[in-house]
Amino acid sequence: MSIFVNESPDSRDLNNGADSGGETLRYNVRTTAGETEAQIYLAALQGSFPFFNGFIRNKIDIKPNGAPHLWKVEIEYGTTGVGGGNQPLGGVGNDGSPPPNPSGPGNDTTPLTAGFSFSFTPRKSHITHSLQTVSITTRLGALEEDFKGAINVGKDGRPEGVDIPPDPSFLFKRTVPRANVTAAYLRTIKNMCGKVNTAAFYEQAAGEVLYMGCDGNYTKGEGWTLTHSFGGAENEVHISVGPDIDVPSKKGFEYMWVRYEEVNVSGLVVTRPRAAYVERVLEEGNFALLEIGT
Repeated sequence: MSIFVNESPDSRDLNNGADSGGETLRYNVRTTAGETEAQIYLAALQGSFPFFNGFIRNKIDIKPNGAPHLWKVEIEYGTTGVGGGNQPLGGVGNDGSPPPNPSGPGNDTTPLTAGFSFSFTPRKSHITHSLQTVSITTRLGALEEDFKGAINVGKDGRPEGVDIPPDPSFLFKRTVPRANVTAAYLRTIKNMCGKVNTAAFYEQAAGEVLYMGCDGNYTKGEGWTLTHSFGGAENEVHISVGPDIDVPSKKGFEYMWVRYEEVNVSGLVVTRPRAAYVERVLEEGNFALLEIGT
């Protein structure tokens, strides 16, 4: 393939404005082997910079120039790339291939713009052991049985476990505008999903709020709109489990299960609570990192 390129005298016109700007490079092209427009396009990608004078390559025009084998090529640079995003047309490799990570930012602090949206929700899972046994409250006179975090232990000694996160008592959402969203902030949201507030949050006490994820959308000219979702469950005190067990306290998203025993009462076999176990099943998180107030 033989393609000869000369930059046109009217190349490099520059414009700047309050909301936009750009620069256009113009070339006269002559081919010697009947190359197609696609081959000329590839040559234009290979011979041009993905970023030029602070602008992003976003358009390549190829037009006939009045004679066989003669062409005009215009390469436009602007403040945004393909689809209004931050990636240059053809990628960053100058070879027509996509960039190494076409949907991702350059680094943790690079703002994500058009072409991005996201949705995070906590993953449901089944556990058989808690992170911590918070308390064991037994019936008066009963022996304390410590199952070392095992949950819903049956008569055979095997833990049946529980699904987490538990369903909240109520839901609420907070929609906020945000100037910049970065990969680092997305990671904060991902890591916070399914965690419980470690401190008071929106007038709810520590342990009463579950972070249920976030949906984010970018609109050109308006920026990001984020909708954070939360679940609520009130902390409790003095929980009565039958007539003989009074559990001192349980945070909203802690899990309580009851161990039963069979006793003979006047010749009848009766099942009654023997001990109540409060388990911490969810990790705690600092909701201030979401940067939406407290």
